[in-house]
Amino acid sequence: AAVSNSGKGLILLGGQRSGKSTLTSVLTKDNNLSYFSDERLLLNLESGIFLGGNRAISLRKNIAESEIFSDSERGKFVLSSSTNKLYYFPKTRKPKKAKLKYLCLIQLNDIPFYTVKLNNFDIKLQLYNNITQTIRSCLNPIINLEFATPSFDNKDLSKKRLTGITQLIDMQNVEGYELNGSIEEIKKWIEKKII
Repeated sequence: AAVSNSGKGLILLGGQRSGKSTLTSVLTKDNNLSYFSDERLLLNLESGIFLGGNRAISLRKNIAESEIFSDSERGKFVLSSSTNKLYYFPKTRKPKKAKLKYLCLIQLNDIPFYTVKLNNFDIKLQLYNNITQTIRSCLNPIINLEFATPSFDNKDLSKKRLTGITQLIDMQNVEGYELNGSIEEIKKWIEKKII
């Protein structure tokens, strides 16, 4: 997921049900942040500029119907015809050029809030793994599924990607954090960084 403010871009990474979409919807509805994506982001590895993503934020029904959203906000959600998800279309500023400044691994949960600053190597590793996983998931449906790891991701492409990520992180002075806690606590922490 990705949002930005004043040219500073923030990427949220996390597994399924980690809270990326929920957090993105709360950040964009309560603040004047530019919304890029809650699922997949286009990122230029040479410049670090966000190039765009999807228009709608997809929320699980139980999240969309929770106290996080007011009745008037829930009235604007669109029910998917093919899944059990609701779509929220944030009315944020049109995304402008934003450069990657923060990368946050998030996990919404009920434990006391804590944050860990990631070192330079961990930031590169997280971004590399996430991009690689996305490439493989895109290739998966079109490759013969009898192979254990379906991917056309050969060593040359992999090395080129790693080199691009390394140069980007080193040149842009990207900060990385692991954030665990409630939606309110993580939201507050992000607002202090980006707003």
